[in-house]
Order: sequence, then structure tokens, then C-alpha cells
Amino acid sequence: MIASPNTDNPNYLFSWVRDSSLVFKVIADHFSRGEDDSLRSQIDNFVFAEAALQKVSNPSGSIKTGGLGEPKFNIDGSAFTGSWGRPQRGWSFCKVPWASG
Repeated sequence: MIASPNTDNPNYLFSWVRDSSLVFKVIADHFSRGEDDSLRSQIDNFVFAEAALQKVSNPSGSIKTGGLGEPKFNIDGSAFTGSWGRPQRGWSFCKVPWASG
């Protein structure tokens, strides 16, 4: 999931962990209430994608050294290495708890 297709002033063409997680929380709630069974594949894809992102070494560290505080990634799944206020640790509720296994 990307925040915006905009790449100029400002560039928002990133996958933001917190924002994506909050959107998929709503989608998962709809699914769990039986409101739309077709959402399951999207939820599964999101979980797998986020689990992979959480394992990407980045300027905040690796999965074992603080990399879970990284707020955003490039949309190709690579680490964003530009300047940014990192690490960001105030939203750990968005992490996929089983991704470290």
C-alpha cells in the first residue's frame, strides 16, 4: 500500500508502515465481522508483505537491532535510506507479531 502516487513536493510514494497497518486494521475488522469475505486474500497479502518489510535491514537497524522502528519503505520493498526522523517507536501496535520468527 502506498500513501500517495505523488513524487514531487512532497514525495509520498512510499509504503508507510503505520498508515498501511491502520488501513488494514479496518479491512480486517470488516472481514472478521463477515461483511466481506473477498477481503481475505488482500489481508493475507498485506501480512506477508509487512512481514517481509520488517526483515529488511534499514538505517534504523536490522530486525534484531532496532529496524522495527523504521516508518517507511520504498514501494519496491527496499529500505528507504534518505534522511528521516528515525527510529519511530511510538506505534509498535502496528507490527506483525509473528514476523520475527
